[in-house]
Amino acid sequence: MKKLLLIISLFYSQLATADFYSANESYQQGDYQTAYQSFVDLAKWGEKRAQFNIGVMYFKGQFVDKDINQAYAWMKLANQAQSFSENQQQALDIVTQQVQDKDEAESLYQDLFQHLSNPVLVQKLYPQLVKSDNEHAFNATPVKLVTPKYPENALHAGMGGRVRFKMDIDKKGKPRNIQLVESLPKKTFDKAALRAVKKWTFEPSKNEAGKPVYKKDVYYTLNFIIKDQDWIKINHDMYDKTKQQAELGDSTAQYKIAHWNKVLNGFDKEVNPTEWFLKSAIQGNSYAQYEVGRSLIRGAGCIMDKSKGMEWLTTAANNGNDEAKMYLGSLDANQDNLESQQRALKFLSGQQELQADVLLDYAWMLAKSPYPEIADPQRALELSQQLTKLAFWDDASVYEIQAAAYAAMDKYSDAVEYQKKALREAKSMKVDLQEINSHLALYQQNKRWF
Repeated sequence: MKKLLLIISLFYSQLATADFYSANESYQQGDYQTAYQSFVDLAKWGEKRAQFNIGVMYFKGQFVDKDINQAYAWMKLANQAQSFSENQQQALDIVTQQVQDKDEAESLYQDLFQHLSNPVLVQKLYPQLVKSDNEHAFNATPVKLVTPKYPENALHAGMGGRVRFKMDIDKKGKPRNIQLVESLPKKTFDKAALRAVKKWTFEPSKNEAGKPVYKKDVYYTLNFIIKDQDWIKINHDMYDKTKQQAELGDSTAQYKIAHWNKVLNGFDKEVNPTEWFLKSAIQGNSYAQYEVGRSLIRGAGCIMDKSKGMEWLTTAANNGNDEAKMYLGSLDANQDNLESQQRALKFLSGQQELQADVLLDYAWMLAKSPYPEIADPQRALELSQQLTKLAFWDDASVYEIQAAAYAAMDKYSDAVEYQKKALREAKSMKVDLQEINSHLALYQQNKRWF
């Protein structure tokens, strides 16, 4: 037994990472109940080291009753991992030799395999990975550009930078609901980038019939670079070291590799960000779980699967990730049924600060919900005013929310006034006007469109 314990202890003390590290730390400190519960939570997502450690705890009778058959079943389940080490194999061999009821042990393994094996999890939870380009890209694709003016103070200082926006793309490929999500250096290039991007046209998304459709939640990064000076210098030694750590199973390194390639739009052509977010997410990294969920909802780097996406987002939210909570609330706010809107209210009403795009969806729900327990047009008006104070640009959307809120209160003259303001803004933005015009026509007849 001492040989087995030595093998297991050495292996896991060297490879502990992220939430798996926390679970392993609890184990090392003798808090076996916390360790066991954490390992089980991780094992459900396919974390092979956690599955192996559950086997260890059954073998040693820590928190659970000593059970050689369970130890065999869990260790054999972990044996699916490509990284299953020689030490682990030796440990499994020792346990196998001590199994007395082979039929019972094998039956327990088969039961675990049917629920937690790699093929089952791929079908039930994991994204179907594809090349992250075209319709599966992480970033919007511009087709008509206006070159931004380089800020004079930055030019004279020889300063470069980048600005990253989150936005919707309408049927005409025009950006809507533009939100600033990153600015380096802060406030240096924001205005110049925004003035340019507002005039751009992007490749619109298309449905299965090939017709353009409105798409929410896309990104674009605009880099400001002075000729012969590339401020975005990649430290290749640091990147290579981080990637090596990621390949060895370090959850934080896996997340970094995914994030860098997502933001830098495929710096490393061999990396699909969703694949590396998944590797980190399986180990319990709530930020990575959130990213996997978003990728599945959007079809970025994988085939779109909203059901799987909701599973990952819910897990991230349950693990305390506020971005996941807001994103879930935003998704639910866009649904028409009462149950979804009640969840949205639960997620969003308790948040101190909401991202601009989430605030937008929340305000829309309160303005036009058909359910008395949800509808709050006065609150929608208040939220729309908050949008104007954030790094958010789309006055047409703000006016549309206000028009809908007034219509919900049967104040149709106000609704018409604000919808006309929305129309004027939309015309100046050269965006799709079909819905704005149709809503205005109904308000003019003292009717709602919702």
